[in-house]
Amino acid sequence: MSDFSSMDSKKDLLRSTAGHDPVSLDNRRVLAQVLSDVWKTGAFEPDLLGGIFTRINVAPGVDAKFPLDFYSPTISDTDDHTAFVVPAEGKIPNRVIDGDEVHVPTYKIANAISWNLDYARDARWDVIERAIEVFTNGFTRKMNDDGWHVVLAAAANNSVTNDTAAGSGVFTKPLLTSMQTAMKRLTGNRDGKLTDLFLSPEAIADIRNFSDTVVDDATLRALINHDGEAPLPSLFGVTLHEVIDMGVGQEYQTYLTGTVGASLAASDAEFCVGLDLGRRDSFVMPVREDMEMFDDPSLHRSGKAGVYGWMELGFAALDNRRAILGSL
Repeated sequence: MSDFSSMDSKKDLLRSTAGHDPVSLDNRRVLAQVLSDVWKTGAFEPDLLGGIFTRINVAPGVDAKFPLDFYSPTISDTDDHTAFVVPAEGKIPNRVIDGDEVHVPTYKIANAISWNLDYARDARWDVIERAIEVFTNGFTRKMNDDGWHVVLAAAANNSVTNDTAAGSGVFTKPLLTSMQTAMKRLTGNRDGKLTDLFLSPEAIADIRNFSDTVVDDATLRALINHDGEAPLPSLFGVTLHEVIDMGVGQEYQTYLTGTVGASLAASDAEFCVGLDLGRRDSFVMPVREDMEMFDDPSLHRSGKAGVYGWMELGFAALDNRRAILGSL
């Protein structure tokens, strides 16, 4: 393939797709390949899954099955599983475990977008680039929602932690420390640790208003000066994440209350979500078919050009001890 790294070469390629001859048709296929680079880097919807789910590529014909942790969340007497018994002197300890497996179904998601051939004739690369960003955003948004619905459902299996002394909708230090303790105290979760906390913009604003007696100067300064792009600083060893879909009346809150059936503590206004991502043993994303983009030749009869694409994936939370809810 020719080098289309410069803007002039991109415009020349785009202009060459505006005709009605076989060469223009071939060039539209080339354009689809060039646009795939824009597709994979131009999303304006933030990716909320990269730090949570472990991507697992599934080969054709292979079932997406995952063994559950042998330390079941329902085991109450975990001390029964603290050591092996050596059957005879010199022999290696042996333990045969018949664990449960989870089959994670995968499904296809797809999207398409088109533009008038006049934009191609006039080499309006800015218009086409924006179209691909919108196209990409559709995938990112769908994946964010599907993945987070799994996270929220897992977290709702555990009791909700709150700070009874706090005002409604106010995030506090005691809530954070209580969630750290709650994560450790989940049944069978002796090694649990709250590593990441996902909060609404309003809750992040509460943290920015913490006094210097609650947060050290360096952390408070980093929070106040945060530009919205770089990662947020950690707070008491917990990495903070701002999620626009959390908060009063927002999509993930209404999913928790309306679909999952989770309940806020009395007089509280919104949820936050705490995760244990230290062991990476719960949240999995099997991918059977990666994102692909194709030229759509059927649009030409309408004086348009465009692309469509799909991927096949799934989401699962194998261990709900890695997720809890906070109420504020």
